[in-house]
Amino acid sequence: MIAGAPVHTAEAIMRSRYAAFATKQLDHLERTHATEVKADLNRAEAEYLAESGEWSDL
Repeated sequence: MIAGAPVHTAEAIMRSRYAAFATKQLDHLERTHATEVKADLNRAEAEYLAESGEWSDL
């Protein structure tokens, strides 16, 4: 999904969002945020968390 291919399950979208966050592809997170909460996304905070976090496993 990160590359634009559609997903068909909630699990697939959540995996793509996890992968996007772990690899700092925050545009994907913004694109896939639910409409009703999209305005609450703090891009600067998300960037900080993505940079400062260390991902080891799901």
